[in-house]
Amino acid sequence: MAAVSRPRYSIIIPSYNGAGMLRSCLQSLEAMLDPSGGQEWIVVDNGSSDETQAMLHRRFPRVKVVSLPCNKGFAAAVTAGVCRAEGDYVVFLNNDMRVDPEWLAALDEALGQSAAPCATGKILDRTGRRIDFVEGLLLFDGHALQRYQGAEAQKFSSWKGWRPTFIACGGNMAVRRDLYLSLGGFDEDFFAYTEDVDFSWRLWAAGHEIVFVPEAVTYHEHQATSSRYGPYRRGFLYERNAFWCLYKNIEAGFFHRMVHLAWMTLLHRTRWIAALHEPRCTAWLADPFGSAENSWKNAAGGTNHPFSEKSGGPKRWMRWLDEALKSLRHHGFGKTWSRTVAVLQEQRRQRLREKVAVNDGMPPMGLHPYIQSQLQALWALSDGFQHLERKRHKVQAQRKVPDTVLLERFPPWVVTTYPGDEKLFAASWFRDQLPKEIPFRYGTLEDVHGDTAVERHHSHV
Repeated sequence: MAAVSRPRYSIIIPSYNGAGMLRSCLQSLEAMLDPSGGQEWIVVDNGSSDETQAMLHRRFPRVKVVSLPCNKGFAAAVTAGVCRAEGDYVVFLNNDMRVDPEWLAALDEALGQSAAPCATGKILDRTGRRIDFVEGLLLFDGHALQRYQGAEAQKFSSWKGWRPTFIACGGNMAVRRDLYLSLGGFDEDFFAYTEDVDFSWRLWAAGHEIVFVPEAVTYHEHQATSSRYGPYRRGFLYERNAFWCLYKNIEAGFFHRMVHLAWMTLLHRTRWIAALHEPRCTAWLADPFGSAENSWKNAAGGTNHPFSEKSGGPKRWMRWLDEALKSLRHHGFGKTWSRTVAVLQEQRRQRLREKVAVNDGMPPMGLHPYIQSQLQALWALSDGFQHLERKRHKVQAQRKVPDTVLLERFPPWVVTTYPGDEKLFAASWFRDQLPKEIPFRYGTLEDVHGDTAVERHHSHV
């Protein structure tokens, strides 16, 4: 790594208890081609308790280390690194990634040849055989999905040269440092997840562009760090942060309709998640003035229960079987078997819960953690609107490009990802609320992650 007085690039790597992964990441940087202008490496240690600091001082003494007292999350760690950076551009890299030798040179070439102040690269799985990230899709409610995730990487070999894209992935992106700071950087309140979608939307709305650079390749040990949060704590972040992203960024003309739809969708999904994972808790939601018999049927999975036999129980099993066959095709026997065991174990736990005696028709207080994470997200959102409104005013004050322009160029999607989504998204009241000025695309997860050869424009779910 060339020693220069003022580097062109500051590569910032947040890390939390990931000494082994971080070592591999930094070793790949050592083998990387050095573009003109030089570079510096900054590791933000997010309160690690492992050997991270000792390993860095022993093996990589030229790395600039920023130590945080505790795990403040990905967004805050990135910004802490930016504050110590000296480069004209800051480059964000996950600690569970390895870089291709030409990674930084490819970003440098795109930033030099295009007018864009921000670039993002291709992310492959750790083997290099599957796609992790080539394009981010904004959903109508502030969520985002990774297009073609899991597809065979060789099918994208024809993708050459940079192209405009709406979302820069925070694990593989470069942005002009002064612009990052002027736009407020990653929102530290997000902690982790969707902060890059939020920042990308703000960047485009402020009149700037992002380019995707397929030659800027990294290899990702998928969720090796974030998996330590657990699936339910991640679920809380997904839901809360997606709503924040939409609330802050959608322009005034679409605000009331889109936020209304996002809130109703979150409530609808929470209801279905509760019914799926703890059917008896629907007794809390039963009509208190209805008959006791009907209330009990709802609570115990009777004829009105969304997963009862008469309301499509067998169809649910057919859907599960179809998903299992798809999983066999894409993931092989081992992963499919582990998923099947997890489903059967949950079914057994659910049957045991249904045998528990209840008093006065009320279910036991213990909640499935997935239900708990949904309720925690609702609680956090309803408690923080004043703070969120102040953030929104700051974001909108920087707007130069209307969403009618941005979202026509990068249409948001309406994707069935949760139980009950098909019914909700097909409802006339839902469709009527979607702004006609925005060319929404409709589809399923299979459509989003599907092969480039079957890409098509959807007019209905």
